[in-house]
Amino acid sequence: MSTFDHQLKLAFANTHFTALLPDGPILLRVGIPSTALQSHMVSINAKFAAYITAYNPYSVVVSTDDNIQANHRLEQTLIHSHLPYWPCMGQDPEGQWPLEPGYLILGADRRWLRKVGRRFRQHALLICHQTGRPKLLWTQHSS
Repeated sequence: MSTFDHQLKLAFANTHFTALLPDGPILLRVGIPSTALQSHMVSINAKFAAYITAYNPYSVVVSTDDNIQANHRLEQTLIHSHLPYWPCMGQDPEGQWPLEPGYLILGADRRWLRKVGRRFRQHALLICHQTGRPKLLWTQHSS
């Protein structure tokens, strides 16, 4: 594993993902079960949930305008998918990386998620099965 890959995995593991669901915010972290997300997924019969953003493609910080435009294109993709989604925020608790607004999508399958992640040039997405334990789905590797 390269130093970059190791640092990237650590960055994702430390990130706090806050989904703004109708019943209130839910904190998501890699590997830490979320009973709140699990309950919500079961209530709408969603097999998968995933956080995705279009901000900072391939972990390169770009301008605010570029990020906003990219996230708008991502939201248009979600609207056309007819899948339920809610605002979500990826945040580095140490403040070393900028906030990354994105979306929590419910009901998409891994193949579609990986395709969209690649389209918006993201290394990985945070996904969760109905077990409620989020993990990473790498867009360039099979997992």
